[in-house]
Amino acid sequence: MTQFNAGLRSVAAGSLPHTDSAAACRLALSTLDIPTWPQLPRLSFLENMYVQYS
Repeated sequence: MTQFNAGLRSVAAGSLPHTDSAAACRLALSTLDIPTWPQLPRLSFLENMYVQYS
């Protein structure tokens, strides 16, 4: 397995304030060097990190 080197690339930590999931995904894919799956707690209660990890 090759070693991952982030090399000071940008990554998101936390949720986004969007209520449009397609717009949030477009933003994550177009602006971040290492895209992440966005959490959208304003869209649904089920997107809340406490709900997802409890």
